Amino acid sequence: MARPGRALAGLAAKLDPLDARPDLLTTVEAFVRHGHNRSRASAELSIHRNTLDYRLARIAKLTGLDLASPEGLRLLDAAVTARALG
Repeated sequence: MARPGRALAGLAAKLDPLDARPDLLTTVEAFVRHGHNRSRASAELSIHRNTLDYRLARIAKLTGLDLASPEGLRLLDAAVTARALG
């Protein structure tokens, strides 16, 4: 995954729908950085936990990722990592 290529670009592209919403990109990064811990992520972002939940629901809708499933969370983690490497 760390090498440039179609797989890396494809993973990074999962977050493309969030490009117009920097607040959602920041939310995704904090959520992943804190190991999906909503309390820690919302504290870092200085937002209420309900606001974080709203943003995560919006992120799921825009990206098509199921953030309630382990597979969806793994894909989210991989997409954030791929973007950071790209």
